[in-house]
Amino acid sequence: MNPIYALIAERAKHACEYCHAPELVFNFPFEVEHITPVCRGGSNDPQNLALSCRSCNLRKG
Repeated sequence: MNPIYALIAERAKHACEYCHAPELVFNFPFEVEHITPVCRGGSNDPQNLALSCRSCNLRKG
C-alpha cells in the first residue's frame, strides 16, 4: 500500500476523487495515483495525488 494512502484517503473522505464512489462499497482500498504523471512533469506532492477507484484510474490512462 502507498505510504501516503492514509493522508490522501482522509482528504478524499474515502471516496474516488473522480466519480465520488465511496471506497466502503468495494472490498479493497482505492489507488493513490498521480493527477499529472511524473513522466509529464508531475510531482509526488500530495496536491498532485488523488484517490481513485480502479475503473477511473484505468479510464484516465
